[in-house]
Amino acid sequence: MKKLLIVLSILLVPFVVFSQDQTPNEKLNSQLSSFQVIEKTAYLSITNYSSDFQLYKEFIILRTSRIKKVVLYMNCGGGSVIDFLSFINVLNINKPHFEITAIASGIVASMAVPLYLVVPERYATRDTIFMLHPIKGMFRGMENVMDMETIALLIKNWTKRYNDIIVDNSNLTQEQVDGYLLTAGDKYFTVDEAVEMGFVHKIIQ
Repeated sequence: MKKLLIVLSILLVPFVVFSQDQTPNEKLNSQLSSFQVIEKTAYLSITNYSSDFQLYKEFIILRTSRIKKVVLYMNCGGGSVIDFLSFINVLNINKPHFEITAIASGIVASMAVPLYLVVPERYATRDTIFMLHPIKGMFRGMENVMDMETIALLIKNWTKRYNDIIVDNSNLTQEQVDGYLLTAGDKYFTVDEAVEMGFVHKIIQ
């Protein structure tokens, strides 16, 4: 029995030492799957496949740490209205606790645009493009007029929320945003146009 305990203690020593030698950032990163902490900043890549629940949970972890700066790297074509409004709510809840910056690169489109715009400090790389279009509702099982009327009202409410976020966080007027969101088709903008619109604060060259 003593020999077994000695062998086990020898085998376990490296793991104990490794655990004790972990830096605060290494310990924090071991609890995170979306964020990556480097020095005193937490980095997160927002893609079409990001999880709003994971984001919410990891912000809670970060709030218990010494991390106060968060950088969101965004190359995202958008996605579910419900999911992205949830992302926006998570960011708004956490803005009082962190200094949050967004870096756009590639494309920021559809529902990714209002998510980008709620971030207080916004940058974009030279070749980033932005895209706005009307909200589209794709619901299966809509079999009667009442269902369709309900969905139409929901899309109308979502469009108003989408519109309000853009107006509140850009140089665009309500009428200009209506022109983008209430007319058919995708509208693309260069990064220079996005600066003029008030979407981007500074271009990274």
